[in-house]
Order: sequence, then structure tokens, then C-alpha cells
Amino acid sequence: MPIEEMIRQNTKHKRKARKILLEQLKNWEKAKTFTLPKHKYKVGDYVYLKKGTFLHGTPFEKDVLSVISSEGLLSSEVISKTADQKKYIQKYPFCVCVWNLQKDMFLKDYIDLYCGITMEYNDGKNIKTELISYSRLKEGFDFIPKNTFSWKAEQTKEIRFMPSKTNLEIGKSRQLAFIINTDNDAIKPILEYDIFSSKYDKSFLKNFVLPNVLNYFMHGKRNDFFTNRESAIILGIPHNFIEGMLVGKELEKDKSKLKELKEMFPNCYIANLNGQVIKR
Repeated sequence: MPIEEMIRQNTKHKRKARKILLEQLKNWEKAKTFTLPKHKYKVGDYVYLKKGTFLHGTPFEKDVLSVISSEGLLSSEVISKTADQKKYIQKYPFCVCVWNLQKDMFLKDYIDLYCGITMEYNDGKNIKTELISYSRLKEGFDFIPKNTFSWKAEQTKEIRFMPSKTNLEIGKSRQLAFIINTDNDAIKPILEYDIFSSKYDKSFLKNFVLPNVLNYFMHGKRNDFFTNRESAIILGIPHNFIEGMLVGKELEKDKSKLKELKEMFPNCYIANLNGQVIKR
């Protein structure tokens, strides 16, 4: 079914959301004509990502991957048979959530960072948050400031949705993430529809943020817990901006699935949790 028809079908009672989605669809169709330059990585190379690169984790499900390879990353509310199905209710409906790289860095360093923990320190007067990388955890907890009165730690949000170095089941369930190149002019009109942008007011956001989290979304302090590392793009991102894929330990061992991925995304490299290219 064409994307426009899916939008109209699943926004019968959400007219304002429909109008905005159709506006974004125009950007989508124009952006799909862009050809991303072929990457120059060789097997064994370390992947280097620029600030603003997006990453999006997804399970290895053939029906989902088929949609991504032919169209792109699309909101589940758009592609579901009915947007009212409970299993498709998301915190940010009609959007695709991505992790937004905050600076230029090697993929291996980014993985090391998000596979760590999120810390909060309280010295009795001020509260500070910080990401502690996976490698720093091996050194113990000497990184905690001496004047800390109390502290708490939890897994990073990325671990819940991205391939991870942890041995927890949550790290095994997400074995695949797409790496999206935003370093081009063709994708910029699409990125204008990022609801994490401060330019949108409540009347706009209520179409794309659930009512029970809307006020906190607008007024909550962005930090390493209510993460300042996210973007949520209305409708989604066309497939031609996907430059590569990141796979977890289990998927890296599965040669048949890796072959399927290369067949579906022939122009993309595949990298492992060491941040190295394993298929070009």
C-alpha cells in the first residue's frame, strides 16, 4: 500500500497529524531521489561517524527489514493495519526514534560509551549526571567525586534498543542497528520535522507525544537520564540514507543472516561491536 494511503487510513481521527505527515511525505519523496555516495571502508577498518549521525536499533524480523529496505524507517503507526492496535502504541506516535550522535567519533568509542551506565551524583547542593563508558567500569568506581553525598546508576537507554556488549538478555534481543548518514543537504528538510527540536509548541507536539508524557517532554530538564541524545523524526527516514549496519555478537556469528542483510542492503557496510567493518 502506498505511504500516502497508509497515512490517510491511520489518521482518520487525527486531522492535524495527517496534514503534518503529508507535508513530511513530500520531503520524503523528494529525498528518496538522492544517492548517498558509496562508502570507502574495507573489511577490518574502524568506522568513523560524524556529529549528527543517527542510529536506530531494530529486531531481525524479515517483514520489518523488507519494509526498511524498500521504503525506509517508517513509524509503526503508519505501517500498521490500524493505528489503534495497542501493540503499536508508542511514546512518540507517528515518529521514528533515533540516537543522535553528539560529536565526531569512532563507532567503537560510541559503543563503549553507551554500553556503560548513566550516573547521577548529589553533593547535597547540586545534582550532576554523566555517562560512564563500559571500559571505565572495569577500573572500579574511582570516578565518583569525593564530595558526593549520594549517587545512583542505571543502564543507558541505548542498551535497551541497540546491540550491546552486555551479556544481559536485553542486550541479546537487539542485534541490529541501522547507521544513518545526515551529512548531506538532501535529508535536511526531513530533519526539520524532529519533535525534539525546541521550535515546536504544545499545540504541535500533542499530535506526536502521548498526553501522559507531553508536559514532561516539554518542560523536563534534558540530561543523561531524560536523554539529550535522542531525535524523533515525524514519519521516518528514507532507506537511501542508511550507510551501514551495526550487529551484535549473536548476529555476527550467523553467516546466513549476514548474507541476507547484504542482499537487502547491498550498498551498506556491516560493522561489529568492535566498531570494525566485517562486510563491505
